[in-house]
Amino acid sequence: MKKLLLLPLLFISFISFSQVPNYVPTDSLVGWWGFNGNANDESGNGNDGTVN
Repeated sequence: MKKLLLLPLLFISFISFSQVPNYVPTDSLVGWWGFNGNANDESGNGNDGTVN
């Protein structure tokens, strides 16, 4: 029973620590939105969005 509860707990804990990279990947990049309060395209391609 303990193993049955431990595996999902470990899986959830690994998923919760995922982070957005602190760099903008440039390989085949069309748009990069950092979700930092605005909808500006951080890639420099000018694909800015609008926040409603």
